[in-house]
Amino acid sequence: MGLGRSIHNIFFRRASTFFVTIVVTAVFAERTFDHATAALWDRMQRGKLWDHMKGEIEGQQED
Repeated sequence: MGLGRSIHNIFFRRASTFFVTIVVTAVFAERTFDHATAALWDRMQRGKLWDHMKGEIEGQQED
């Protein structure tokens, strides 16, 4: 119960700190989710996207 009480007193007791906690958590969660989904998308589309095939295509055009 001590940890929960400490977290409550630090982050959730005042409306201003509660608001800042929610905003910081939302920004962190959004960036984490965006990075994770972009990495997953790149892994699933490996070899199909322009960034992955650019060297092969440009090398073929020069020959």
